[in-house]
Amino acid sequence: MTYLACKAVRVYERDTGWLPEWFNLQPLMTRQYGIDRAQITLQSAVEITGVQQELDYHSAINDAYYTALVLTKINDIPSEIELQKKIDYVHSNPFLSLRQTSEGTVKTARMNAVPRLSELNRYICPVCGKPATLKSRLIWLSPMNYMAVVHCNKHSVKVTVRFEKKADGEYRWIKKYTLSEEKDEELYSSLLKEKYPALQEKSNRKIPAVKTGRKRIKVKTERKNINNG
Repeated sequence: MTYLACKAVRVYERDTGWLPEWFNLQPLMTRQYGIDRAQITLQSAVEITGVQQELDYHSAINDAYYTALVLTKINDIPSEIELQKKIDYVHSNPFLSLRQTSEGTVKTARMNAVPRLSELNRYICPVCGKPATLKSRLIWLSPMNYMAVVHCNKHSVKVTVRFEKKADGEYRWIKKYTLSEEKDEELYSSLLKEKYPALQEKSNRKIPAVKTGRKRIKVKTERKNINNG
């Protein structure tokens, strides 16, 4: 369902200059509230955000009122709308890719020495905004340049990290996310095999079956029954 946000915001006589003629509220809801479904009803949005239900649904003015209240429960709406515009544009133009950038500062340009809890070691999908997982490691490409492919539940994302040394001796890092293509997956896989063959062997190694000891328990039970007899 598409919510007519402009009309809803006007109920409270707020500025609507930052709003397009209309926009879909659902992607904003799913990103911020971790909703698995692609589509939700207005009533579901009201219940999820904890808005008090006082009026009937399926009335133009009532739905506009509820939508306005739901909007107050979504953080940083202008930025969310700009992100959604980019996502929609990418989806309607398959030859383009969505790109996001983050940056920060660390004391070393060696990835294996960066603290695990550092923001540099956290990955976000640029499409749905949900955490993405790095299943192996960043690959060294050239001095102070790394790349990897990370995954959320729905998307595959190429990540590149570049370091720049600052005057104070620390390093500025720039991390870029781009929706990955098949060639990115192939490159990452081949580099892993080339640079870290031990990791590949470990992932292909079969885990031996664990003996449960059920037979031993059964024997002890039988002996106990004989003694009791």
